[in-house]
Amino acid sequence: MPAGEIIAIVDAFLPNAIDAFAASQLTGLLLVVSVRDWELRFKKILSDYARSCHSRFGDYMDFQLKNLNGRIKISDITEHLGRMGQPCKESFVTNHLALSQRTIQASGFDAVDNYNSVVLNRHSFVHEGSLTLTFADAKLYCQQGELVLECLKDTLDRLV
Repeated sequence: MPAGEIIAIVDAFLPNAIDAFAASQLTGLLLVVSVRDWELRFKKILSDYARSCHSRFGDYMDFQLKNLNGRIKISDITEHLGRMGQPCKESFVTNHLALSQRTIQASGFDAVDNYNSVVLNRHSFVHEGSLTLTFADAKLYCQQGELVLECLKDTLDRLV
């Protein structure tokens, strides 16, 4: 189920006095689904870029990303881009820093920090059963985290 559908369902139920445990579990579900979607998109964005450079490079990237798990923080994205060449890494760093500034100015929240927060909270939820985010926070963070993947795609599209 896509993250947007989970948000719509929970938004419909949450006002109807879901208990704290159920709200926490639904929040965790949103985090898990969002990070899963981001992982798949991350792999596709990098593979598409590599394939646009050379078909064998695309095959190599597919192989390299095959076992990548859902804990892909901004530092991991930057590291993968560094392996693809300094221009990829430097362009993404420049663009994600600009994204941070724009989202802080527009909403008071940093999309890049929120992306990392979703990834780390998802890990805590899945492996430790703990969660510090409310559903409202998780929803905002997931929506802003989407901007990071858009930033990555835009960055690589401009380099092709």
